[in-house]
Amino acid sequence: MLRADPARRALGSLTPREREVARLVATGRTDRQIARVLGVAERTVHVHVRHIIGKLDAGGRAGVAGQVAAHEEAPPAPADTSRYA
Repeated sequence: MLRADPARRALGSLTPREREVARLVATGRTDRQIARVLGVAERTVHVHVRHIIGKLDAGGRAGVAGQVAAHEEAPPAPADTSRYA
């Protein structure tokens, strides 16, 4: 019997919002930029990122980005048009 890759299983443990944040982290965006894209407070993004790092045992944002890149087909990041408003 084949077992799921532990990193893939960890990614599967993320909530839908955490997966969305993880994909945006993987694009190199800051908490502030992610907050603007999602329309939430920067602190909310910071909490999501801490939870994601913990669940993935990623060690930091670069670890999150690496796991997302290795195990998910990341869709194009949403356009951040707030700076033009």
